[in-house]
Amino acid sequence: MKLTFKEPIMTSLTEDLESAEAEANYFAMCLLMPEDFVRIELRKFGHFDMANDKHVKFMADKFRVPVGLMVLRIGQLMDVDLKKV
Repeated sequence: MKLTFKEPIMTSLTEDLESAEAEANYFAMCLLMPEDFVRIELRKFGHFDMANDKHVKFMADKFRVPVGLMVLRIGQLMDVDLKKV
């Protein structure tokens, strides 16, 4: 007897793994960059500019995270469409 996996089973497994990974990434982001602390630092800028590499780099260094992760966190907190930045 030959067993074969049907597409919906594999798709469901892949989606479950991606969802679990997304949840783990979000948890890590919240742990490393708590919302209240990020907002406090953002307010110190007066006007934080997502397009300004120096602003983003400063924040990433402050929280000791990669720039890309900081962009995601700030974008999430500022409800920014990152495709436009």
